[in-house]
Amino acid sequence: MSTFSPPGRLERWPVVHPLFGRMSITRGVSLLKESGIYRQVDGPSAEEIAAADVAYLGGHVYEIDAAEVAALTAGGYGAWIEEQL
Repeated sequence: MSTFSPPGRLERWPVVHPLFGRMSITRGVSLLKESGIYRQVDGPSAEEIAAADVAYLGGHVYEIDAAEVAALTAGGYGAWIEEQL
């Protein structure tokens, strides 16, 4: 079995403080699959999630089967797949 964690985006904290202004966090980006095509969405609505064939919400880890591994790899998201031994 393999796991998939959607990509994230590195963002700086929106503060002016000299110390905390240097800090950054990784914000999860959601990945929706519609008609075999993947698209990245920041904060998808409930309607977008319901309309998608598959929804991978950012910041979560999902177990995926071999068919989804192939589909994600073909879609350019193979770097976020981890093989479980």
